[in-house]
Amino acid sequence: MFKLFSIDLDGTLLDDNYSISNENMNAIKKAKEKGYIICINTGRNYPQAIEYCKLISADYLIYLHGCLIKDLANDKFVGNKLLNFLRYIIFSLFSHRIVSNKSSGLKRLCKNIGIELRRTVSIGDSVTDIDMIINSGLGLCVMNSDWAVKDVADYTVKKDNNNSAVAEAIYYAFKY
Repeated sequence: MFKLFSIDLDGTLLDDNYSISNENMNAIKKAKEKGYIICINTGRNYPQAIEYCKLISADYLIYLHGCLIKDLANDKFVGNKLLNFLRYIIFSLFSHRIVSNKSSGLKRLCKNIGIELRRTVSIGDSVTDIDMIINSGLGLCVMNSDWAVKDVADYTVKKDNNNSAVAEAIYYAFKY
């Protein structure tokens, strides 16, 4: 059984107007009621992502493409403080190069909270989500995903980000 949803923001959870649909919010609420951990996994920085996390009561935020992880319930960083600081400095200096990715952030989160990576469901749309989708137990993408993402995902939902694709993905994952 899966235990954690890792959900991308832009092009996935957010519609083209940067809003979260009621259907997506209700599906996330239902997942939380069933005991799933909700993690937003985004390339955005903290100020750009935190309000969305609050709207859906996310448990964790992986941001800056996997560079940093925040435990939102306890308002603290996950992992070693010095290593987190170094990752942030390296990301800031070399963000044009690949220094971290969403999958590495998810792996670190899972290690720190004691969940096997195969117990995660990742939902995304872009090439920056590919590693996360490949390495999760179940990798899902939305209909508006890049073709490269559709090629590696376990399943492509029928809806796009403007039509509550995350809700469809969550209900799809409930079947397992």
